[in-house]
Amino acid sequence: MTETAQDLPGSRTIVDRLADILWVQAVRLWLPSGSAASSDKPWSDLAVTAAVHAMHEDLARSWTLEDLARLSGLSRASLMRRFARVMGEPPLGYLRRRRMELAARWLREGGEPLAAIARQVGYTSEFAFSRAFSRTFGVAPGRYRTSASPDLPDREGAR
Repeated sequence: MTETAQDLPGSRTIVDRLADILWVQAVRLWLPSGSAASSDKPWSDLAVTAAVHAMHEDLARSWTLEDLARLSGLSRASLMRRFARVMGEPPLGYLRRRRMELAARWLREGGEPLAAIARQVGYTSEFAFSRAFSRTFGVAPGRYRTSASPDLPDREGAR
């Protein structure tokens, strides 16, 4: 609290690092006691965990692989390799999928305008969001929202 209240050089960096440490500690507490993290879990690799956490915390940010690698303390190639091994897909592919899952949920559950949902999931234009959503789910977001058809994909993309 003291660090956030002061406007000293480096305060933001210190607060960011403390938040990272708290995240790792929370993940450790969440794991079953006495179990070693297996290699197919995101928390088994703290660099990957840091990247996933950052994306979830700021979904609308225009993330680049370089941003995520820097945040994770890895090179881009190392992050790509480790992220794909742990998560089963590359970082930016994971980000796109996560954005579309959330957009689908928000379309089903809420009444926010498409432009607002587009911004919340990192798209600067409704058109770009609509194209990405249609590519992902095979239906335009407006139609997805209004359709009550049970055969439309859910947020995991299952039919």
